[in-house]
Amino acid sequence: NLENIAFVVRPPVDVKGRLLLDGNPMRANARITLLPDNADPQIGDQQTGLVFNQIRQYAAPIADDGAFTIPQIPEGRYRFQVVLNATAAAARGAAQQAAATTQAPPAPALPTGTYLADIRQGATSVYDNGLVVGGGNEVNPVEVLLSTSGGSLEGDALGSDQKPVAAMTIVLVPPDNRRQNAALYKTGRSNEQGHFTLPNVPPGRYTLYAWESVPVGAYHNAQFMERYSARGISVNIQAGTRTTANVSVIRD
Repeated sequence: NLENIAFVVRPPVDVKGRLLLDGNPMRANARITLLPDNADPQIGDQQTGLVFNQIRQYAAPIADDGAFTIPQIPEGRYRFQVVLNATAAAARGAAQQAAATTQAPPAPALPTGTYLADIRQGATSVYDNGLVVGGGNEVNPVEVLLSTSGGSLEGDALGSDQKPVAAMTIVLVPPDNRRQNAALYKTGRSNEQGHFTLPNVPPGRYTLYAWESVPVGAYHNAQFMERYSARGISVNIQAGTRTTANVSVIRD
């Protein structure tokens, strides 16, 4: 027997932003989407689930001056997903909006070494912790900052006999204070010669691991990673530089 319950319904808002490459606004070969911060939110009704699914699938068209808009976003915390040089993904996203959007010729491929450097809302970075939409108020514009000074990492995955091992899963894990940002993890596989290459890595310190077998995404889990904290090696990726490092394979 509850009385005087108030249901507050606020209108969705448009999230606007601009893409910049080395500080210059431009249209680039990138796919920009928003993801709810909880990748599998507890949704209580079909209509709300449909809305969140539409948000995940919407790839924002990018104008010649780098401007983009992601419309009608309800309250919540979101993360940007920025896929670079993903022509097929961008085409799929554009096709979904073809009825409402004038098609533009494909943007040229981004240079080698391009990486997502930051996503900023004014003076605040929202790259690691996400963008908050709430209160029915207009969301301040964001800047998606790309840089062409990414580094690269290469080396060998070594077995217990110190010989290179093929088909090992290579994972580059960001520092503890940034591990909530899934975009900073880099993964790859060692080739037939046991060699691996990870291109377009943002400069900074990481821990490098090699697994014979690891569940996809398990390295995002802090409890899982505690078991292997001493099994990786520290690497420092510098801007525009190729770093080399060998890593021992974890087989348990």
